[in-house]
Amino acid sequence: MPKIIILLLLTFTVEFLLTGCRDPKITPHSAEATSQRALAQGTVVGYRAANGALGWLGIPYAAAPIGQLRWRAPKPAPPWTGTLEAIRPGSPCLQRGSWLGGAPAKSVGKVFGSEDCLFLNVWAPAEEQPEGLPVMVWIHGGGNTTGHGGFYDFSQMAERFNLVVLSFNYRLGGLGWFYEPSLWTEDDDALDRSGNFGLLDQIQLLKWVRGNIHTFGGDPDRVSIFGESAGGQNALALMVSPSSEGLFHGAIAQSGYTSSVTPEEASRAKRGVVGERAGASGEMLLYWLQQEELANSHEAAIRYRKSMSPEEVNIFLRSLSPTQLVMGYYAESKNHTAPIMIADGVVIPADGIASAFQQGRLHRVPLIAGTNRDENNLWLALSPELVTNYFGAFYRPKDEARYRFFSEYRAKGWKARGADDPSRWVTATGVDAFAYRWDWDEEPKGVWGDFSLLVGAAHGLETTFLTGVFPQDGLAGMLFTGSNEKGRLTLSREMQSYWAEFAYAGKPGRGRSNELPEWTAWNLEKGADKFMILDTPDGGGIRMSNDEVFLDELLVLAASDERARNEEDICWLVYLNLKDEPLYDPGTYWNWEDGRCRAYPAAYFDAKAD
Repeated sequence: MPKIIILLLLTFTVEFLLTGCRDPKITPHSAEATSQRALAQGTVVGYRAANGALGWLGIPYAAAPIGQLRWRAPKPAPPWTGTLEAIRPGSPCLQRGSWLGGAPAKSVGKVFGSEDCLFLNVWAPAEEQPEGLPVMVWIHGGGNTTGHGGFYDFSQMAERFNLVVLSFNYRLGGLGWFYEPSLWTEDDDALDRSGNFGLLDQIQLLKWVRGNIHTFGGDPDRVSIFGESAGGQNALALMVSPSSEGLFHGAIAQSGYTSSVTPEEASRAKRGVVGERAGASGEMLLYWLQQEELANSHEAAIRYRKSMSPEEVNIFLRSLSPTQLVMGYYAESKNHTAPIMIADGVVIPADGIASAFQQGRLHRVPLIAGTNRDENNLWLALSPELVTNYFGAFYRPKDEARYRFFSEYRAKGWKARGADDPSRWVTATGVDAFAYRWDWDEEPKGVWGDFSLLVGAAHGLETTFLTGVFPQDGLAGMLFTGSNEKGRLTLSREMQSYWAEFAYAGKPGRGRSNELPEWTAWNLEKGADKFMILDTPDGGGIRMSNDEVFLDELLVLAASDERARNEEDICWLVYLNLKDEPLYDPGTYWNWEDGRCRAYPAAYFDAKAD
């Protein structure tokens, strides 16, 4: 299964659990007079949260990317007259509705959101502080195809630790990442031609922070970005983007990755292509020509495309409706297929994110990078190969040892590429990197299943510990129970404390209280402590570990693990981990251990996943 599809599936499922299977209805807050602030764009008034924090929701940070601004770099937000009541989030960016995106039930599986979507949310402590406060900017996850900033509430973290915290929306999917030279005009600059519009939105947000955050009590010279999954990928991409230099001073990548694609991969039409390259702009253009009945086959669409001038292609693409733009990417797959993070040589280095890290071409800011101990469990729990479910509800592993085999080695593979590699690369430049592994797995065991085994410390669950908001209804109530409340609330506060101290001091240290175990920087010396394990006392507590992971060593170890059922299991595990590598070359799998897995070519496992 392609890595972007796996990430989408994992993140979707976690958020599905955490929203409790309910329609998230957004009710406006009451305006709070003391929250009135004067920005460069105009005056805003916000609200007071139940925990005492002040909040401002739905502030535009860029001009609406509609009409001729579609597929162009963002422009500054225009001013407004009067007072803007910032008491409810702005529209999410266009996407196919899902629980992850906070869509109501009627929009799940349908077009959700708007192209006019570049809004931000701010939370700050109620009492004014004598000095500028550290600023933390949350980048939401969702495979860069779903989600929105209004789905998260960081008011508790802001009030508890005297922080200014932001979340925001950015363009998603094929509207956020689209590389098509026919769209370019002589008036377009290098940013307009980059194709990385979603990442440019994030850079525009950081520019807005630099110019406006002092109004909310924030210090523009102490800005940390933090994000999970695709948000972690974005944070790592911002660390190597020349366009973001000087806009932030620390980064946290939670379950991130350093994948990117070439402009050719992002644009080339290729007959029969499947997986995460199927949504290349050239291929999508051929699809849309057929949908508009300008061609009746793929071959006819190719001929028609060759007859079109660049101006005609430009006009055609800009005429497409939101439904066509969003749903076309799901035409042949239930998962979004747009190539994400285009190594255009301007916004993202031409040799890609991972190569830039490896060569030390990155902003010299401290990094926290971590993963969850059981990252891939929610994908595994949905695999009919590994898990049986009865009536779609009662889940049981077919072979517990085999389930644990895939769970352990898939998660360790993610640790290698998402935490250990970035930490090694940053440390090699002389800058501090701090790594973690999140281990909380105290979900209950019951008739529905053993959630501690099936879910455990799965992808995305740690975000709830940072907001401190634990839903108690629906499926979430099955995970967050009275029996695990004390431990998870304590761990939640401890994690918030570490993240806050990083925002204040550039290192997590002993937390804001100066009472937690000291979280030391990654040490390149063999056998030295590398990362912090984040867990409750029942799980061993918070503690440093030296359990470093290198992928090549990991795969050799997996190949000798008796929990694997057979050679096919070993090769499947090897293929999945190698394919998720940011610099994956198909020949790496074909030649692994002198061709040991050639009896199971990549196409075999791709077909198996489909």
